[in-house]
Amino acid sequence: MEARNRYCVKCGRIIGWDANACMYCGHDYRVKAKPGTEGYLLTGAVLTIVAGILSIALLTIIVDRFHDMSTGDMALATISYTCSAIGVVGGIAALTRRMFPIAVLGGACAIFTPAFYFAIPGLVLIARSATGFKEFEVKQ
Repeated sequence: MEARNRYCVKCGRIIGWDANACMYCGHDYRVKAKPGTEGYLLTGAVLTIVAGILSIALLTIIVDRFHDMSTGDMALATISYTCSAIGVVGGIAALTRRMFPIAVLGGACAIFTPAFYFAIPGLVLIARSATGFKEFEVKQ
């Protein structure tokens, strides 16, 4: 199989086709974030945290109002409480830009709560901002 090469747009030397940067002049070929998209991760994190906290509050009101809930209803409320708590933890992980899988899990769990309308855009914004997490930063 033949190696594919290309010319650096800055210095004109031959570099590998899959090179992220020119080894001669240092020109970086990685895609930069569009201006104005830096806040996506912050917005997604806040939406996920809001979904989790609001869901905990709503579930507490619902459980308090209906004292005679069946076993199945209590199990469903417990699952929703758990998903709400995981949503808050995921939002905090996104807010600190650490543990991308936990942030996505939190956003996904928050979808299964009463405040899912905050969680859906939160999950989308967190997933879209994957490169904003510390484990995805390029070490130079």
